[in-house]
Amino acid sequence: MVRISRAWRMAGWAMALVFAGVQEAAARPNGPWLYVCGQAAATITVVDMGSNTVVRTVDLTARGFPATAKPHHVAVAPDGAHWYVSLIGAGQVVKLDRQDRVVGRFEFEAPGMLSLTADGKTLVVGRSMSAVRPPSRIGVVDAESMQGEEVDVFVARPHALVAHHRDGGVFTASLATNQIARVDPRSHEVALTAVDGPPAGIVQFALAPDGGTLVATTQLTGRLLVFDVGASGELRLRHEVEAGTEPWHPAFTPDGRHVWVPVKRENAVRVIDAAEGTVVRTVQGPGI
Repeated sequence: MVRISRAWRMAGWAMALVFAGVQEAAARPNGPWLYVCGQAAATITVVDMGSNTVVRTVDLTARGFPATAKPHHVAVAPDGAHWYVSLIGAGQVVKLDRQDRVVGRFEFEAPGMLSLTADGKTLVVGRSMSAVRPPSRIGVVDAESMQGEEVDVFVARPHALVAHHRDGGVFTASLATNQIARVDPRSHEVALTAVDGPPAGIVQFALAPDGGTLVATTQLTGRLLVFDVGASGELRLRHEVEAGTEPWHPAFTPDGRHVWVPVKRENAVRVIDAAEGTVVRTVQGPGI
């Protein structure tokens, strides 16, 4: 079981999935919950992972959003009281309560990935892959009031996104250049890390439970980059692992030993030993 503050986050090109975690499960008969964004249908389907059954489907058009809203990614508050979804087509990040009622919004051009700080007080927002020339800024939002601002990260097309649960620093990466930015959401200070090699197209991050390892998938070079995270958030590349054709959104196991990497073009998921930098298992099947 995973704690809600360390929920796994995985996404495909047409959906995004998030564990709601055991605290949310404790408030209901079963769980944990999985939120599945249907971009084409403007819906979010909630799945009980204990029974593998659909609990309910949240229809965004019934809540006043257009059929082209394109829900993309979900983040869940540590206490399970609220959840947040990015709507690419509507240009908003929407806050909903446990009864799926809209209780707040933040206007943001082409929002993509979402990440909450460990205390649940700050929500950070990246840009969608579908945004060709978005501003080189991420959103930093007060999760309670849904008031926020855009913070310059000095990299083009910031997409990959994760908030560090140790100090609240935010990592984001450029789809266009081999650069990773670490942003302090309070001071807005930015530190850049360059990744050597040909254009990689960094898709998404995952952070180990202990905060000491950051991994990133690269769409163009098909690799999993494994970084050591220093005490001040500095990055040092430890491994480059061949993951396959278009590795997508990775997720750590709760013990931090392995990373599960869905490989978009191969109907596969690769299990990678983060410490050794080796593939230990491949799961394959139609439709993965």
